[in-house]
Order: sequence, then C-alpha cells, then structure tokens
Amino acid sequence: MREDAFGMRRAGSRQPPVSGMFNSRGADAAPLAAVRKPVDVKLKFLPEDFLVEELPSVSLDANGDYAFYRLRKRLLTTHQAIDSLARRWKVPPRRIDYGGLKDRHAVTVQYVTLLNGPRRNQSQQGVEVEYLGQVLHPYRSDDFEANRFEIVV
Repeated sequence: MREDAFGMRRAGSRQPPVSGMFNSRGADAAPLAAVRKPVDVKLKFLPEDFLVEELPSVSLDANGDYAFYRLRKRLLTTHQAIDSLARRWKVPPRRIDYGGLKDRHAVTVQYVTLLNGPRRNQSQQGVEVEYLGQVLHPYRSDDFEANRFEIVV
C-alpha cells in the first residue's frame, strides 16, 4: 500500500486517513493559524448581503393559461411569500406554483405561476411580483437551470 502526497492510504485501504495540518510548507510545518492573525468575517449581516436568484429556463407563450411572475422577497420564507400572495389574490396557496424554496434571511428572486392569474404587477410588504407573460404549464423545479448567489463579506 502506498500513500499519496498528503499521506492518505490508497487502493482500498481500510485504515483511517492520516490527519493533521497540511499547508504549502508540508505536513509537519506549523499550522497556518499559528503564523497568520485570524480574521473575523461576518456573513449575512443584512438580508441584502445574501442575494439568491433563480435562473429560469421557460419560454413565454401568449396562448398559455398560466401567468408567469418574477417574485422578489426580503426576510420571508418562500411559503410566507406565497401565502401573502394567495391572500391578496384570493386563491388557495396550493394554486401558486414555484420552483424551489429560498432562504428567509436574504433577498431572493424566484419565479411563480398561477393558473389564469392577474396580468399585473403586485407589491406589498416584503414581496414584489412582476408579471412577465404567459406560459403553457405550471412552474416547477425542473424549469430553472440554477441559482445565482451574491454574498457580501
């Protein structure tokens, strides 16, 4: 059995990996923490410090029965935002379709559909909805390619 450059046993070895501090000066060198002063970093201090946006992959179709919206929310869970919209539009929350759940402690942009939904923008506390057009089917998790993140440190 041979070890790789990090002292890890290879080729199916049942022994646990070698532990220790590894840095550019080798496995036996002093840990970097002993050489460098620690830096305090605070992530997500404000909701605007963490931005998440879905990247949708749907095509608008004027003949579609589903209204397609861009939903921008701040300090709300996806479910809270959907419930708020449902109350405003006077529909059961289950009628509003979305692709995924987004962080509460952030500013997020995601997309939703509503069968025969209103063709107008909507704004209320913590939630902004922009009408983008019509689509043929409800928006689901396979209708977006990825999430884009912006994090302020």
